[in-house]
Amino acid sequence: MADDKDTKDTSQALSSYQRVEDFYTDYANNIYLESSVWDLKLIFGQLDQSTNPVTTEQRAALTIPWIQAKIFSYLLSIHLLAYEMANGKIVVPEAVMPPIPEPPTEEASKADPNMQKFYDQMAKLREQFFGTKKPVA
Repeated sequence: MADDKDTKDTSQALSSYQRVEDFYTDYANNIYLESSVWDLKLIFGQLDQSTNPVTTEQRAALTIPWIQAKIFSYLLSIHLLAYEMANGKIVVPEAVMPPIPEPPTEEASKADPNMQKFYDQMAKLREQFFGTKKPVA
């Protein structure tokens, strides 16, 4: 049986932060996601309207494991909730509104029994965040 002295209290370890010497901050108004079985890569960029065509300059990427992505999603949702309670609903311009998910085809539903459930959850989540407004085509 493990001795109580061997059991570490991880809440203490998580409450202390120290920035490394080369720590930096940046700004991004675009986040592109790449996922794999192992992790999620967030690629941060900034819109550059001085070019023709307009481009997004990708500046940095951060890869996190799925468990951290889930915790991040939860904490981000809490921060959005608190912000909107204090400042009012964040209005997303129609021009950048995420698309309404397309229902799965009959073929896709047959190939993956979870496809309809995934679609339903995705549609519900989009409606929670943005309402039923359709994006501009």
